Amino acid sequence: MRGVARSASRSNGSEVPYNEELAAAIRAVLARAARGKLASGQAGPHPHYLTAYQILRRLPEPLHQALINEYGEPGKAAGRHFTSVSRIAQLAREIADHDYMARES
Repeated sequence: MRGVARSASRSNGSEVPYNEELAAAIRAVLARAARGKLASGQAGPHPHYLTAYQILRRLPEPLHQALINEYGEPGKAAGRHFTSVSRIAQLAREIADHDYMARES
């Protein structure tokens, strides 16, 4: 189902977002983030730095909860390797790669 712009309902009633929906939400979080500074001291065009944990906390609540329900709570005691922040980090890399390739072509 990768690349499908819709959500799938889960047995617990939450909806798990597919790539476009989650990518759009991540882009929105990054667009609202504080800008990094250039060497001149002026605000730069991109966020200084956001971790996947920060992005997760800033996502709209329904999306945030759907990721937790699907991939589990992040952190040391999660008991699993791939969690909600892993999915965010994975998709953030895909977004960066897509944007880079779009600029290059």
